[in-house]
Amino acid sequence: MSRIHPLIFLAALASACSGGTTTPTPPPPPPPPPPPAAVATVTVTPGTSTLAINATAPLTATLRDAAGNTLTGRSVSWSTSNQAIATVSQTGVVTAVTAGGPVTITATSEGKSGTASITVSPPVIASLELSPPTTTLGVGETVQLVATPRDAAGTALPINVTTWATNNDQVATVSSSGLVTAIGPGGPVTISAQAGTVSATATITVTAPPPTVVAVTAGFDHTCALMDDGTARCWGSNFNGQLGDGTTTNRSTPTPVAGGHRFKMLAAGGTATCGIDTNDVTRCWGAGAFGQLGNGSTTSSSVPTPVTSPGEVMVEVSLAHQTWFACALSVTGKVYCWGTDPTAEINGSTEVLVPTLLPVTVPVATELSVGTLYGCGLITSGAAYCWGANPNGNLGNGNTTRNPIPTEILGGHVFTSVDARSVHSCGRKANGQVWCWGNNASGQLGDGSQVQRATAVQVTGITDFTEVAVGTNSTCGLRANGTAWCWGSNANSTLGDGTTTLRTAPVAVSGGRAYTEVSIGSGHACALAADGLYCWGRNAEGQLGDGTTTTSPVPKKVL
Repeated sequence: MSRIHPLIFLAALASACSGGTTTPTPPPPPPPPPPPAAVATVTVTPGTSTLAINATAPLTATLRDAAGNTLTGRSVSWSTSNQAIATVSQTGVVTAVTAGGPVTITATSEGKSGTASITVSPPVIASLELSPPTTTLGVGETVQLVATPRDAAGTALPINVTTWATNNDQVATVSSSGLVTAIGPGGPVTISAQAGTVSATATITVTAPPPTVVAVTAGFDHTCALMDDGTARCWGSNFNGQLGDGTTTNRSTPTPVAGGHRFKMLAAGGTATCGIDTNDVTRCWGAGAFGQLGNGSTTSSSVPTPVTSPGEVMVEVSLAHQTWFACALSVTGKVYCWGTDPTAEINGSTEVLVPTLLPVTVPVATELSVGTLYGCGLITSGAAYCWGANPNGNLGNGNTTRNPIPTEILGGHVFTSVDARSVHSCGRKANGQVWCWGNNASGQLGDGSQVQRATAVQVTGITDFTEVAVGTNSTCGLRANGTAWCWGSNANSTLGDGTTTLRTAPVAVSGGRAYTEVSIGSGHACALAADGLYCWGRNAEGQLGDGTTTTSPVPKKVL
């Protein structure tokens, strides 16, 4: 018989006792995982940094537990103590904004924080650029200069200029923001700017404002203007050199009179022009064949030549539209004349080549105007005296007989001005009335008729004239409101009313513009307004100054 292992026996015995079934014992549960280590320290690297403006730098936050083990996967928040100097993103990238510091950058995780110190250094300026570098301004104009500091790489730096200066504040000034203002003509002026230790300059030149017209005189077929700087400009017919530009070429735009002279007054005649300069020298230019330049010769000149001095200072010079002589009024009220006078009515001779005192002296004169072989002037009382040829009653003495003796016109009139540049004359009174006498074939006396008058008649309809100007066969005046009114011959649209209709009474010049001065020639007229000079009428020689030779029935602005 075989032997049974004790363990097998015991197991069988246990099974028999239990009825034959066995229940296994479950294994114990696994132990819970250990809790994550807490953040014990936060270290930010690099701990100290210096950055330039606009530079960026990444910072790193290292987290460790109490045992010094590095921790990962933890959230970190970033902040700055002064975002005006340096900002920080939530990934730890620092951006330098402006110079300053130190700024504290803080990294925080699970209540623990670490910091880094950031200093933003001021940029190093390598150069300073001014724009625009060169400028030309007119008086009163401004320009804003822009200063741009740059580093060594040429990058623009956000630094303000600390100092602006000018080396001549009489020509140009500069504000603390770089705004330059032109004060007076001159230059170039140096404008300097400084940022830190670096400086730069710009140059400013200030030009004088363009001269403006202050007076106008219309000759037979040419016109001259006196500018506010004393220079003279002429245009129109130049066959005899009467424009004074050194040529005999017609000009349809204003051309400077040669010589650089500065004048106080100008008078344009038929084929010559005269003026008195700021040194009290009377100068004439143009036709000289009849001695009308007053320089002792009969040679024409296309540039101003001095009139031989009679030993007195002249204050006014006058030339007619259709004659060969000129006269001037001295500071003492005497009248001197020169040139050729076939009737010897004006200066007592058929040829006088230098200024000669009128043989029969006018009572002390205050104003002078000469017409075709006659002259008129005012004396201190305002009475008008005329002398010379008298075929049309233009001496105003009631007849048509020549009279070489200056004689007061009939009627006891008192005038503030008188004009006698053709074969009729007009005077203006202080009350605004205008009275005219002489030839009236074209209605140029303005009395509503075409009847010749040997005594003065009042211009009809208007009593507020401030100025009157006589032309060859036409007359113009300015009213108190500045509007221009004309009458007489209109064949060349001389009256400026848009028509060619003869007018025996004043008609308004088109446009309603306000003028301060008016002058009339043989077929054109010009008047000065606030915005410039305007002319109208005949323009065959360019005497309107608009760049054309086209007649205009209405005012056109002189170029």
